[in-house]
Amino acid sequence: MSIDKLRQFIIEGSYQRMRQAEEQISLLRQSIREEQDKQNQKILVWEESGVIGKFVLNKTYEYNHLALNVLLFDLGILPVVSMIDRNKLTSAEIQVLEVIQDPSLSYVRFSPAQHGDQRTFNNVPIEIQELSLPEKVGLWKRNYIIFSDLHQEWQMTRASAAKSGWLQPTYKFELGTLSKHDLPMAIRTIKAHGLINSERILQCAKVDHSHVADYIVKGLLTKSELNKCRKITGVQRKYILTIFEKEYNKQIYLQQRSLKLTKQN
Repeated sequence: MSIDKLRQFIIEGSYQRMRQAEEQISLLRQSIREEQDKQNQKILVWEESGVIGKFVLNKTYEYNHLALNVLLFDLGILPVVSMIDRNKLTSAEIQVLEVIQDPSLSYVRFSPAQHGDQRTFNNVPIEIQELSLPEKVGLWKRNYIIFSDLHQEWQMTRASAAKSGWLQPTYKFELGTLSKHDLPMAIRTIKAHGLINSERILQCAKVDHSHVADYIVKGLLTKSELNKCRKITGVQRKYILTIFEKEYNKQIYLQQRSLKLTKQN
């Protein structure tokens, strides 16, 4: 039973090790960021550890959602880059759209016991101030790999447990409580088209901006058109610390995705 695997993951100490590694990653990343910032280096590469640290600038926007929806609707894009926001629907509209809702998804949450064995969940602090920058980077990578492997196992086991049959919504054991929760049912705009009128779709559709970027690559939408529907509210300076393999796979994915979208045009 999948819930037994989750319980075992926690009891055997894997959950504790995952959280400890996560805490150490956070502490080390902040310390590495501060040192790189002091060196005024936008990008640093540690070949011996296979790690890259870089600062990037991300713009944040405020959107005129109705103007954006009208633009995307006129281009024929809105139905495939948005979902219907249930909170904007009337009770009558929800009843009409129930028949085309996607099946509800579930997830499992773990809540540690408040008065259990505290040693199981206390993150172990590490002394990092005396380490050199390359030593910090090497230690960060070791903890990153530990966390990534355990987190992947945790997520897969949680997903499997969410799909299995639960006799009760919560399962309590000596170290805490596992509880199952249902996500709100999703309504795809492309399926809602025809069941509610176009005016209501323009008012209720919620755009996924990551999908909008695909249509800029395809040439169906220009940045100048998009910029008429938004304004810059700030520029965030973000720090990315990652391993060579992940950065390489990311670049390959982006190149293949861009090539695929260009060919579809």
